[in-house]
Amino acid sequence: MLAARPIVAAIMLAMCLPGTAALAEPDNQAADNANIEALSIVSEDFAGPLRWMAEDLASVLSGNDTLRVLPIFGVGGNGTAPEILYLKSMDVAFIHSDFLAYAKRHGLHSDLDNRLRYITRLYDKDVAIIAAKPVRDVRQLAGRKVNFDNATSSSFATSALIFDLLGIDVEKVQFSQPIAMEKVRAGEIAATVLVDDKPNRLIATLVAEHGLRLVPIRLTRALRGAYQPTKFTSQDYPNLIPAGQSVDSVGVSVVMAMYNWPPNSARYGRVARFVEQFFSNVPGLQAEPHHPHWKKVDIAAALPGWTRFKPAADWIERQQTPAARGGAMAKLREMFQKFIELQAAGSDQAITEEEKTALFKLFLGWKENPDEANIEIRMTALDGKGKPIGFISAKNIAVTVSGSSQVGLLLKPDLAGLPPGSHALQIHARPDCGPEQKNGALVIGLAAGNPLQLVRQSQAAGSNPGGLPPLIVAADGTSRDRIIVPGLSLADLLDRSIMIYASGSATSDRIACGVVD
Repeated sequence: MLAARPIVAAIMLAMCLPGTAALAEPDNQAADNANIEALSIVSEDFAGPLRWMAEDLASVLSGNDTLRVLPIFGVGGNGTAPEILYLKSMDVAFIHSDFLAYAKRHGLHSDLDNRLRYITRLYDKDVAIIAAKPVRDVRQLAGRKVNFDNATSSSFATSALIFDLLGIDVEKVQFSQPIAMEKVRAGEIAATVLVDDKPNRLIATLVAEHGLRLVPIRLTRALRGAYQPTKFTSQDYPNLIPAGQSVDSVGVSVVMAMYNWPPNSARYGRVARFVEQFFSNVPGLQAEPHHPHWKKVDIAAALPGWTRFKPAADWIERQQTPAARGGAMAKLREMFQKFIELQAAGSDQAITEEEKTALFKLFLGWKENPDEANIEIRMTALDGKGKPIGFISAKNIAVTVSGSSQVGLLLKPDLAGLPPGSHALQIHARPDCGPEQKNGALVIGLAAGNPLQLVRQSQAAGSNPGGLPPLIVAADGTSRDRIIVPGLSLADLLDRSIMIYASGSATSDRIACGVVD
């Protein structure tokens, strides 16, 4: 790169000389073309999948009149996040999903939770430890020399964080991977760590006779959350792993990330327009001749520990049909079951049904839980099939009460067709919005059972003891004002219903209801 600088400087000098063609006055069309809005994508990868994927984005998205995508190849690894944090010309970058955890652990940068956002997960990389055959357990590497790659690389950060979380203190060394392999063979270092797609070409050249092996990494409780379990099989590395066998390991996600620009800024708007075009073109990117990794991209997949760029989250939500947004807790249960299966697959300890139940409640009550339940709300009716009037979404948030952070419940109504005014809002004991008999008469909404006294009066305003803050309905019958309830979480909604009353009192008629099942 240094050798190229004099050439660039010479070109720039020539452009500045009077009388050169570079100073020719462009016509209006050329000027318009030159001023197409440009968005930069920073990749650490000069020859691998990320460079190809950045070029795919440039070729697919730059053919319109509003946006030009410019792939830029930065310093890579730990240096990529600072590039989008501090350099004015950088818009979007590819980084590892564990960067936030690594930076917090090592005191790098400040307030990253608020300064970084993610657009989508792209694909996963696998962590491979290559060591001499006597090493059968990663703990045997304690106190020995282990290659973590270049100190500015993502591989270094991932390797360092994994060993830190496992509590294994090693002597970190930094060599290119081909040199590190030779040093492992010669006994000069104990192991080298590679973070890459599988199969890695360098590992694929190894054979068991070289005296090297893949060392298992099991997903311990310390690694859960930052990493996901994976396996290397004999199909991945037939020269190292006998047929039918596998080696446990962990994976880290590649993330498309950005700086969290203010919503009214030009940079925010530029990335928002990029997201709209990128997401709309994902099916085309997943077809040939584009990189095969695009087929692994699920733009709706959540990324624990990160906050998604709002226009990206809004685009995903807009694509969901009302039917897809219903069944709130059923979807969360399905996602949680997949999470449990992944954890069990990479763990030494099986998870019992009792533990699953307890973990699910903890999962729903975790203040950093990124998941959101969308609860369909219907008008109550004698036949139990009232008219749908919209959704109330529920999500855990962190709130500060008396100087300490605790979990709170954020309710976001998107309702229409209600009487204007203030309406009592209550969580009820049973997940049933139908009618029920009382004193010989059928009463609408009574099957929901009694309201629960979950909220302390000091936590929520209103004349509704134990209830949520009131739901405010505008003159046009719509309700979109957000409601924050300290002390409650998604766990408090499990297998229950949420009821809207005719007035500000919970003794008035039950007029609308949603089941949280």
